[in-house]
Amino acid sequence: MGGSDYQCALKLDNTVTCWGWGDKIISVPDSLKAEQIALGQLYACALKLDHTVQCWGLRGHTTVPNGLVAKQISAGTNNICALKHDNTVQCWGANDSGQNNVPDALTAKQVTAGHGINCALKLDNTIQCWGDTHNNPISVIPEGLLAKQIVLSFNHMCALKIDNTVECWG
Repeated sequence: MGGSDYQCALKLDNTVTCWGWGDKIISVPDSLKAEQIALGQLYACALKLDHTVQCWGLRGHTTVPNGLVAKQISAGTNNICALKHDNTVQCWGANDSGQNNVPDALTAKQVTAGHGINCALKLDNTIQCWGDTHNNPISVIPEGLLAKQIVLSFNHMCALKIDNTVECWG
């Protein structure tokens, strides 16, 4: 995975290695074992084998909410989102665009964090976004789109659709 001028890899033995932008970001916590990693701007997070989340790097929002247990994580530019085991979403970090204000009653099978906007793949295979949605082309989901996986970048979004084709917009 690539972040802002650095990369990290999740190795087959579940250890994490990072390289690139200097020793503060690439200094992975000792004895970290993970099943997923997510990289933001100058920080990284890991979904550990016990499903807790650990973040490190140069941003103040690397402090994980107490007691958080998750099944999937995603790092945006300045915030992180976690999909919890009850299919609810929790986000933390910078909230300048309301990107941590997860819609009430949202249940999802995947979450993806971006730049001031986050989106979730809901249980019915539709997509819902929140945060910087005003005049943001990312938040204009193509009509009738049903997806099985989504990914959000700085200025666009892509979905692996139910029919195994890919559609991108933004």
